[in-house]
Amino acid sequence: MYLIYTEMVRISAWLKEILLIPMNAGGLGTNTIKSLAKKSRLVKRSILKKSKDSDINVIWEESRSEFVESDVFLTSHESTKVAKKRLKQTQQSQAIAHLDSLTIQGAASARVRSEISKSDISNWSTVMSTSAGVIHNFARKALLQSLPTAGNLFLWKKTSNPYCPLCNCGVHQSNKHVLSNCASPTALRRYTSRHDEILMIIVMWLKSVTGEGQEVFADINYSNTKSTNELFSKSRPDIAISSRSSISVLELTICHETNLRKSKDYKLDKYRHLIKEVTTSLTGCLNTL
Repeated sequence: MYLIYTEMVRISAWLKEILLIPMNAGGLGTNTIKSLAKKSRLVKRSILKKSKDSDINVIWEESRSEFVESDVFLTSHESTKVAKKRLKQTQQSQAIAHLDSLTIQGAASARVRSEISKSDISNWSTVMSTSAGVIHNFARKALLQSLPTAGNLFLWKKTSNPYCPLCNCGVHQSNKHVLSNCASPTALRRYTSRHDEILMIIVMWLKSVTGEGQEVFADINYSNTKSTNELFSKSRPDIAISSRSSISVLELTICHETNLRKSKDYKLDKYRHLIKEVTTSLTGCLNTL
């Protein structure tokens, strides 16, 4: 009962750690009141240590302790600037470690950091910070798996039924289930629509930047765009870019964050022998991206 209550509290909160975690790790890269207080304490202690008044220096020497965090950083680093930097890094590391320790809230962000580059995560964080509030809040709560799903509402004691009302499969309606795994016709249509809308944006951009001698093929209805089934005998990858000497294949997967590695491995295995299906004279010149 205690474990259930603990987990319920965890997923009902907007974690303060997200404020401290840097943007390239999926956080907001700012400060909490507590972190600012620690920084202020370090600066004040630094003033005592570096004062030109010898009596003030004596106060520093007699009061410093190896068990006081600010004193430890000031003792370990001669420069106050470096000490403040190390303090911030320590706070960020502790915030990430705490988030990762949470079975539910930390799962998605931990997987994202392990599979996606810091620059891409930072770009995502920047886009989120400039998005409408409703989009920003939804994305952040989705990453922390704290959306008001039936499973969460059950843990918060707001409902008596944790199961998905769409598919009626007796499965807890978690974030992952709602966003990626529900088998109901309504959800599957939504997943397909989401995939195709994103694919359309990518295809439009690719067609605007491809050079002479290159042609974009896509598994989607779009004006003046040929289907990928014109290049391959059986499979229909989402996008293929052909040139005089090669075919580059791109596959779009809209998966849950915790399935990033699994989904990537699945697609790589699915198209491992795609070169054997090429129906043009470019056999032997296939690149899978």
